[in-house]
Amino acid sequence: MKLLVIDRDRANCEQMEEYLKDSGIEASFEPIRAKAVDAFKAGGYDAIFIDPAPQGEVRPFVIGIRRSTASFPPIIVMAHDMTREQVMAVGGNAHLAKPLDKGDFLTKAQNAGRLSDVIRMMADDRADFPSKDGIIAKSAFNQLFITCLDRADRYGENSYLIFADVDNLDEIAAKDGAEAAATVADNLRRTISRTRRLSDIAGHIEQARFCLLLLRVAKEDEPFLAANRFAEALKENHDLISTSATPAVLKVWLFGIPSGEIAVEHAVTGNN
Repeated sequence: MKLLVIDRDRANCEQMEEYLKDSGIEASFEPIRAKAVDAFKAGGYDAIFIDPAPQGEVRPFVIGIRRSTASFPPIIVMAHDMTREQVMAVGGNAHLAKPLDKGDFLTKAQNAGRLSDVIRMMADDRADFPSKDGIIAKSAFNQLFITCLDRADRYGENSYLIFADVDNLDEIAAKDGAEAAATVADNLRRTISRTRRLSDIAGHIEQARFCLLLLRVAKEDEPFLAANRFAEALKENHDLISTSATPAVLKVWLFGIPSGEIAVEHAVTGNN
C-alpha cells in the first residue's frame, strides 16, 4: 500500500514517516498540489492525505483529482479545525485531526487502503455472475457501488455494504475438492436469496462472496443491527450451507462508505 501526502508542514511529514515504520505502508510527500496531482495520475498510489493549508479550500482539489482520473481515490483531509462533517461536505472520505495521533493515522490509512481494495475488486470484470433469485450480477452491483461513492462525494452521504463470504473456501477446495467448494458457495447464495428482505439489494461479487447494500440509513444503529441480523440468519442456516467434510467458516462484515472502516465483523461456524 502506498500513500501520497500533500503537506507543506515538514515536521508533520517527518512524524508520519516515523509512524509508518514497520507498518508495511509506503508514502511519498509532495508540498505542491499540482505536482502531487501529476504524481497520482502516474499511478501506484492507494490514497491521498492532504492538508488544505495554506489555500484553505480543498473542494476544488477533490473535484479536480476525481475528474482527471475518472475515479474516486480515497482522500483524507488533515486539519486542526475541521470536523468530520465538514470534511464529508467537501467530498473527503475521512478527517485526520492535527496534531497527529499515531493510532488514528494508521487506522485511517488502513481504512483508505481497504476502500481502494474494494473499489478494485468491484471493478474487476474478469468474472461476472448472472442475476438470479433476487441477487444481481457483480457488474450491476458495481454500478450501484459507484453511485454510493459519487453520492458521498457530492452530498456527504454515508452508505454501507454487508459482505458475506465463505472465508475458508480455498481450504475446502484443497481438502474436499472443487465441486464441494462450489456446492458450499451455491448453498450460501441460495440461503442469502431465501433469507434476505425484499427491500435488500444483494449482489454476487465473487464465487463465494455476496453483498447487501444499505442506502440512506435513517438511524445510526440501523447498519449494525442489519449486520447482526444477517450473521444470525447465517448461523441458523449453517448446517444447510456447510455441506462439505471441512466445516465452512462464514464471515460477515459491515463496510462503511466512504470511510472504508469495518464497523462490525462476525465469524460464523458450526460451533457458535
